[in-house]
Amino acid sequence: MEESRWAGNDRQRDRVSVQAEKEKVVSCAAEELPKLERKTSGVGSVIPLGGNMMILAPKDDGDISLTIKHDSKWFAGFFDDVEPWSRNVRINERLCWVQCFGIPVLVWSQKLFREIAAKVGTVMLIDEDTKNFSRLDKGRVLISTSSMTHIDSVMNIIVEGELFEVRIIEEVPGYCTNKASVNFLESDYMSSSELEDRWVEECNVELFGEEEIADDDVEEDFQI
Repeated sequence: MEESRWAGNDRQRDRVSVQAEKEKVVSCAAEELPKLERKTSGVGSVIPLGGNMMILAPKDDGDISLTIKHDSKWFAGFFDDVEPWSRNVRINERLCWVQCFGIPVLVWSQKLFREIAAKVGTVMLIDEDTKNFSRLDKGRVLISTSSMTHIDSVMNIIVEGELFEVRIIEEVPGYCTNKASVNFLESDYMSSSELEDRWVEECNVELFGEEEIADDDVEEDFQI
């Protein structure tokens, strides 16, 4: 039976890629994967493959190729390109959630979490509770990383001359802590960006050093 296989490449940071049988590899915004699943539900299923890749596997006699061709404009909103699949494609990354502890509330912002998490991988998504200030004991970020060992790193940030130690640790599947809600004045009436502006007023984050954090503890300095 002739195989119809395709591959595609990612073009944005906050995107994950997908791949399929009668197979296609494509790219899709992580938070919009449910839309993709609904779109392909009649002919295929979305299966995580690893890193920024996923599989679009056909169901029974479903044809992913025809679905993508029929709604090419719609799929263009998710995918960068679709190319013939190659057996040489290798998945060298994986997705994982990391938790960031020790972030001072004064500088709690998406920008800072992106800069910190970028030291251990490519930032894909920031947790809603982190963006909306629903809890301030830790932040959660979804990253794509080439590291196949458990991530557990320490770095330093400097805020107004004071040194803070920040720990980035990979979540262990199946383990969770009790959710704690933190409410403050006007929080129910402000967007996440407005909340961020209120907490972080003219605070600039400057990163010192360009070396990536290894799997072992490594200190890196940020200054604010």
